[in-house]
Amino acid sequence: MKHLLVVLLAGLTTAFRFTPAVVFKDVERPKIINGSPAVAGQFPWQVSNRFKTLYGTSFCGGSLISNSWVLTAAHCVQNAYSFEIGLGSLSSKSNSLMVVTDEGFPHEAYDPYSLNNDIGLINLKRTVEFTDTIRAIRLGKDYVADHTGLTVSGWGKTSDASTSVSAALNFVELTTIPNKVCGNIYSSAVTDDVVCCTGENSKSTCNGDSGGPLIHLDANGTATHVGVVSFGHIAGCAKGYPAGFSRTSRYGSWIKSHTGIE
Repeated sequence: MKHLLVVLLAGLTTAFRFTPAVVFKDVERPKIINGSPAVAGQFPWQVSNRFKTLYGTSFCGGSLISNSWVLTAAHCVQNAYSFEIGLGSLSSKSNSLMVVTDEGFPHEAYDPYSLNNDIGLINLKRTVEFTDTIRAIRLGKDYVADHTGLTVSGWGKTSDASTSVSAALNFVELTTIPNKVCGNIYSSAVTDDVVCCTGENSKSTCNGDSGGPLIHLDANGTATHVGVVSFGHIAGCAKGYPAGFSRTSRYGSWIKSHTGIE
């Protein structure tokens, strides 16, 4: 079996950082590649998450799912003691609203080695007022079928050569693929709790997109949250490999148990 070095990190925002690493088959933490810039109010549930651990500060995305809760990836909250949540902005450097909190909850069964159950929550410990650029997204309850068109957004790197996250919020259109196909690449990282997507012309997520929303837009333009950005390929963001997302519909009961949100 072929093994490659895996770095379990979100976007780097400090100059020096301890880098934990494990050996796992062809997997890397994300990271948007070949996407388009978002416009104000297009993704009002999108939040930025600068979180602090003993090793420094990192950057992730997330989704506002109520006026006081954010849904993100487990690796964006595990071992963190402080979160700066930015809301209502297209910029990763300035926000319409900033909320600082210390309450993050990775899934109790999250495994950073198998990457299973890579989903987490952040409690804002206050309520935020909804506006045209700050609004919660509803959670998907249905299993997303293969070959479905979806959209992912984030401030992740825009190329493999980039050394920092993007200053502007970007988005890209992706399409789901069968888990069996994805599992041939990522092995046991792909369970029924994961949805995999690919994009034309190497469109994908990249470092700093972790925790962000994968959404489905219906014919009326109503958005539903169907996945959390989780992992990508160690070869690079623009190599055409599929990206993996924690499947929202599989975690409805877990989310409700912590937040009361259905």
